[in-house]
Amino acid sequence: MRLRLQWFVAAATILATAAYAQPATAQDAPSNLDAARKALFVEAIQALAKKDWATCRIKALGVWTEENHPQVGALLGVCEAQLSMWAEAAEHLDYHRKLDDGKNPSRTKDVEEAWVRVRPHVAIIEVQSATPKAMILVNDGAAAPSPKTLYVVPGNVTVEVRAEGYKSARRQMVAQAGQSAQLVLNLERDGAQPSTGRALWPIGIFATVGAVGLGMGIAGFVISGQKGGDAGDVANQIGDQTCWQKPDLCDEGQAALDDEAAFKVVGGTGVALAGAALIATIVYFAIPTGNDRRSALYLTPAAGQGFGLSLGGTF
Repeated sequence: MRLRLQWFVAAATILATAAYAQPATAQDAPSNLDAARKALFVEAIQALAKKDWATCRIKALGVWTEENHPQVGALLGVCEAQLSMWAEAAEHLDYHRKLDDGKNPSRTKDVEEAWVRVRPHVAIIEVQSATPKAMILVNDGAAAPSPKTLYVVPGNVTVEVRAEGYKSARRQMVAQAGQSAQLVLNLERDGAQPSTGRALWPIGIFATVGAVGLGMGIAGFVISGQKGGDAGDVANQIGDQTCWQKPDLCDEGQAALDDEAAFKVVGGTGVALAGAALIATIVYFAIPTGNDRRSALYLTPAAGQGFGLSLGGTF
């Protein structure tokens, strides 16, 4: 009886081990891996079946460094969770969670169970920067391009954003276990003045047009006033007489009145031109560029008893 029982236990153990290992070793490796990486992947799965978590991680990490794939991330994250490598496990598990195609429910279940164990031990920080080609560093570690999701253990964290031609920015924060946070760090160009990312030649054109228009407006109204004065002098000379009696003075007075009207038009046109140049300059600065969307001016039509423009902005 004892012999039969021992044989039964041994047979059950062999069958259970085979049932556990077979799906793992038969699991297809990602098709885009080369032969060497596929071999490492299979070795990692075999280590997983034996619960040799350290070997599993080393083998899977050898694949991950060459190819970031959801299937590799799942395998790597599950092994790291067993080793209590919370931050690393969270990063790899979440990579699979975000890209999971749902074709392997068993793998999805394993990842979700591991995620439930890992998530309370890490903080997640979403770091973004609108600065072109910005690189993100955590605790002076390796740089990664923006945007970047950081998985960190609780405690003090230093996040730095760098970009060529820009002043770097650092932010210190306290990471709370199980919490999520967002951090946006936009950089200023290196130098005394931050760059607006705008060409300067339109400003020169607007300034020239505005100066010419203002000068034309002033001159037009001044000359118009003089011509109006001339017309008044002629009218005084004519007095109570008629143009039949003094046709030359009448012609001179009419010419002065015509000139007065013409130069008023010139003056008004000049002032309008200067105003248009000013509005064009404001509108040019009101439109935020891709490199400087943090501060901008805005023009809004305003209607009431009259009509005009309302100037506002964000800084």
